Parts: sequence; C-alpha cells; structure tokens
Amino acid sequence: MRALGFCVSIAHAEFMARRFTEAGLPSVAVSADTDSDARKEVDTLLFLRPTESALVFLQQLGRGLRRHERKDCVTVLDFIGQSHRQFRFDLRYRAITGTTRTEVEKQVQLGFPFLPAGCSMQLDRVATQIVLDNLKSAIPSRRPAMVSVYSSMSATRFGGKEFEGDCQASELE
Repeated sequence: MRALGFCVSIAHAEFMARRFTEAGLPSVAVSADTDSDARKEVDTLLFLRPTESALVFLQQLGRGLRRHERKDCVTVLDFIGQSHRQFRFDLRYRAITGTTRTEVEKQVQLGFPFLPAGCSMQLDRVATQIVLDNLKSAIPSRRPAMVSVYSSMSATRFGGKEFEGDCQASELE
C-alpha cells in the first residue's frame, strides 16, 4: 500500500507520519516541495483534514484516481466525515456524480451504478447507512432550520476564516 493522508498543515503531516511510524507503518511527511516522483502511484487516500470545498475534495480524490500500470483501484478512508455533525456527504457525492441530492441518494442505495465506464465506488454496509442517514438529515425540511443552516454556512464561508489552504500530506510507504 502507498497511502497519502491529507493533513491540515506541514506540522500535522509530520505528526501523523511520526504516529504511523510508531505504529509500525513507515511514513514520511510530504508537501508541495517534495519531489513529485516520490508522490506517484498512490493507491490509498486518508482524509485527515476537514474541507467544506467540493473543489478541494475533488482535487484530493483526484490524487488517488491517477492511473498507474500497477494500480487497479484506490481505497479512500475518510476520518473526518463523521467528526462534526454538519458534514455534508451530499456535497461530496454531488461533486463526483454531477447529480442532484435526490439522485445521489439513489446512487448510494443502488451502489453507484451510473458512474462512467470503468469507474466504480463501493461503500461497505455500515458506511452506506452512515451516508444515507447523513443525506436525509443534511438539508432540513422546515424553513427555520434551513435558515439556520444557511446562516451558519454563510458565516463560515464568508464572514469567518474558511480553512482551505494548501493541502499537506503524510505519506505511508
């Protein structure tokens, strides 16, 4: 396995590399300054940092989706999705599928049958239920709750600091 973990900062990447190494998984911290050859052929992604941006999410996912002759698939392990109640799987999966929230729910239920040729996504039973529960609770159906969600999102994206700087990574060798 060659894994790439997306971290909050270089310090976070260095911390994660130390922790993985201590656990018996030799690791190094990499950043944009690391030689690109050292970052090729990634077959596992670890999401270790929050992101509210579908674009940043797709950029991170794209690192694992790059083709390589010795790679058949990419495994994605998301350690952030359930870390806070407001995480929105619908935004992530809509970015991947290009469909509506309702269609995303159908895709998850059916095992993503409508992806482009040669592509597949597989969620285990527990992950599928977590995603479906999140999709159902992501957008409240009552107006006061919707206003609250919108206000919270606006404050985070426009009034406060949105945490979307350069990605740092901790790579498992």
